[in-house]
Amino acid sequence: MAAEVRDVVVLFSATQTYTHLHRYANCYFLVVATLQLLPGLSPTGQFTTIIPLSLVLFVTFCKDVFEDYRRHQRDAEVNSQTINVYRNNTWQMVLWRDISVGDLVEVARDISRGEFPADLLLLWSTEDDGLCHIETSNLDGETNLKLRKSHSENAQTQHPPFSRSDPSTFQGNIFCQPPNKDLYNFEGRLIRGDRPEDTSAIGIDSILLRGAKLGGSTKKVVGLVVYTGSHSKLMMNQQATRHKASSLESMTNRQIIFIFIFDIILCSTCAAGLGVSTNVSMDHWYLAAEDLNPVWTAVTGVATFIILFNNLIPISLYVSMEMVKIVQAQLIGSDLEMYHGATDTPANARTSSLNEELGQIQYIFSDKTGTLTCNIMDFLKFSVGEMSYGTGTTEIGRAAALREGRALRDDRPPGIKLEKGFFFYDDRVSDVHGQSREWRWMHQPNRGQLEHFFKILAVCHTVVTEEETDESGQPVLTYTAASPDENCLVCGMRYLGIKFIGRDATHVSIEVAQANGKPTVEKWRLYEVIEFNSDRKRMSIITRDPMGRLYLLTKGADTVIYDRLRRPVSREEESTNRVTKTTLERFGADGLRTLCVAQVQLEEAQYAEWAPLYKAATESVGDRQKKVDAAAELIERNLELVGTTAIEDKLQDGVPQAIELLRTAGLNVWVLTGDKQETAINIGYACALLHSSMEVFKFDENAPRESIGGKIREFMHDAQRSKARNPNIDVGVVIQGATLVDVTSETAPLENKENFLKLTEHCKAVICCRVTPGQKAEIVRLVKDGLGQVTLSIGDGANDVAMITEAHVGIGISGLEGMQAARAADYAIGQFRFLVRLLLVHGRWSYRRVSKVILYSFYKNILLYLTQFWFCFCNFFTGQSLYDRWALASFNLAFTGILLLTPRITLDPVIRFSALQPGSGKTAIKDHNSQAYDTTNRGAKLNTANQELRPDNQPRCQSAFRVP
Repeated sequence: MAAEVRDVVVLFSATQTYTHLHRYANCYFLVVATLQLLPGLSPTGQFTTIIPLSLVLFVTFCKDVFEDYRRHQRDAEVNSQTINVYRNNTWQMVLWRDISVGDLVEVARDISRGEFPADLLLLWSTEDDGLCHIETSNLDGETNLKLRKSHSENAQTQHPPFSRSDPSTFQGNIFCQPPNKDLYNFEGRLIRGDRPEDTSAIGIDSILLRGAKLGGSTKKVVGLVVYTGSHSKLMMNQQATRHKASSLESMTNRQIIFIFIFDIILCSTCAAGLGVSTNVSMDHWYLAAEDLNPVWTAVTGVATFIILFNNLIPISLYVSMEMVKIVQAQLIGSDLEMYHGATDTPANARTSSLNEELGQIQYIFSDKTGTLTCNIMDFLKFSVGEMSYGTGTTEIGRAAALREGRALRDDRPPGIKLEKGFFFYDDRVSDVHGQSREWRWMHQPNRGQLEHFFKILAVCHTVVTEEETDESGQPVLTYTAASPDENCLVCGMRYLGIKFIGRDATHVSIEVAQANGKPTVEKWRLYEVIEFNSDRKRMSIITRDPMGRLYLLTKGADTVIYDRLRRPVSREEESTNRVTKTTLERFGADGLRTLCVAQVQLEEAQYAEWAPLYKAATESVGDRQKKVDAAAELIERNLELVGTTAIEDKLQDGVPQAIELLRTAGLNVWVLTGDKQETAINIGYACALLHSSMEVFKFDENAPRESIGGKIREFMHDAQRSKARNPNIDVGVVIQGATLVDVTSETAPLENKENFLKLTEHCKAVICCRVTPGQKAEIVRLVKDGLGQVTLSIGDGANDVAMITEAHVGIGISGLEGMQAARAADYAIGQFRFLVRLLLVHGRWSYRRVSKVILYSFYKNILLYLTQFWFCFCNFFTGQSLYDRWALASFNLAFTGILLLTPRITLDPVIRFSALQPGSGKTAIKDHNSQAYDTTNRGAKLNTANQELRPDNQPRCQSAFRVP
């Protein structure tokens, strides 16, 4: 135990030493302190540097020790919880820290709040069919319930399944990946014997991760410990706070080098003067300088003067900067103007080291869904065959009509009842008030097509049901989904008469409305679920309907579905595919999120041949996801198009005003989205990223790859000519992901990258559509490295994490897609509009104040030691100090340092300017001279503000007492 404590102390001390010595100033003062300890060199005593330096480092060390001790206490509190473990043929209570891999653990809601102590393989649950509902908000921030199912073995195995009453009969071995941080994948297999039938695949759908807990109606589960302690996925994701050095801090390090060079010049000058004066002293017998060597005296004098002028570099600079930044981070977090009450989300500065970087942003890269939009879906329209259904328009559609000068009217009748998440109305489908149980679609000529389409949407999903009680005490069925889109579609089908009522391990149950008002329940046999991911852009299930027909049902993006459609077998099918494509474009022009729904009826032999391949892919250990995707490609082909869905995702409040302010402030805003080009363009106009007088260059997504380089050059020259004719004209670019492959990828020609960057330098707005998460990060990297500008990425989903971590500053929005983006970001906010205040107010404050802290720290020390330098001419360059040694040592820490850390916290007048309020009609600009955000059109108020903030207009002594 003593040895472990000693090792921890040594490791912690070594880490702290390395952390502090990577700063140039600390290394400099360590060298000076060492020189002072040498006898005969120091004119200011032996301890006037080592004591202040030790004090600074000790304060920082104590802060880190205290934080580490707090973490240790929290860890001890968690690890001291108890759990029920099966050992020695009996269930017994064991501390969390004593759990080992291979233990059987029973987790109950009434013990440790139902939290899982390790990563577990689910073997048994109190729910029917071994299902289990879990809550993962502490793990990934997602508040919706997830469904897990007990591990199922092959029916042919001769080994008995797990039994809660006799766990000792369950024996076997688990082979799985080494511990890793991937929360969304698990690859392994359970082997209980020598026969192939005794091997079964383990996937993430049977894994309960530490950090999650029981939810819903699940009371108790039993699991087998797979990973524990530091090997659990939660702990693998516990990374130390990322250290991003701001450009201001990097510049400060460079300035320290320049000041050090200036220090050496002063010391060399004084040393040369000492050598000359020593030579002159030999002529004066009373100075007793006969035995001195002028050259050697000058050489040793360099060390003496380095010690004398050591505080030319302020010893408290970094501590002062850190303390100021910490206070600034607290101000960001406590700003009520950036508090989102609807979701109870305050702003959160996850790091304080980049506060001033917020005031230097030049490029903003934004996601669309959930970032510019609300990510709250409303079912609005759909199409089946060649028929399109649904009325009304969207905010984006209205903006497009206004831009084109078209008259637009809402063709929905007055008095229509709109449910939350369901804004659909069409008198061919439902009545005005949505109360009829004799649905009008039942009397349409294509009733069979409509009913089958609705059933596909009610069956093909991963939604989980949960029964709750309403205010009157009546049971109400609620849906929980991994994405708002799926939840919206399933809720929409409920309002149209096809109600999803539940699922188990093998069946999906739906309630189908009938013309006689008596609904019937159908059970669809579920064989496989091929889940959605950002690469596949679709999800599929293999199911058998009540008539015994075997189907593959799929829904996904139109690009991936159309690529997998079968060759039309009739003119009618060919016409349907063509008309549906036109319908999708019309939906996209209204800014709607579209999905294609398709199916293929499988032959029994076809499925029997494919199933073993898919099973082998799901059981593989290593690149399982790639193998599963490859296996899915073998059966997701020759699809028949059934219909489409169109969902509205409204813009967040204040987005157009926020983008207008950011662009007027001189920032370049890019939107990176996976939407279709027309959808992205219309959203760009709706959120004021594009405007009618802007010259927009659009790349053709169907253009041959060899022509892309020429098109980039053509647009670049056109933009240059437009700017030459009218410097005030705004230019925009719209480009697709397929085109960006020849611009941002590692194999892209260098000429394309350079020309594209030259093109975008003329642009106030760039929209990249149909891009993947990886391409988002590549775009940010291209601009960051190619233009050398400070970049910011903002997003809300897991697919935005790559670009958030790639940018200089990452902003996460705490949205409905979870907290992955917010957890990976440097700052987290609740809405996009808060970005204006974060940059133009807090960024400006932080940049100005930190800059003045640095300048003040350098100024006061240079002023102090220049007087010491001139004094050297008066004392024959003997190294005599002008100041008392301890007064000198206290100069930075006590006389000026403490006062520096008590700044004014009164509001900057800029916060009261109406330009920062949405809809004010005023503008804000970026002051390129000071590289800080400022405002215009302020009249007398602005002049007053500048008078207050400009140090030159205050008495000089005030710079030592307050920092604006």
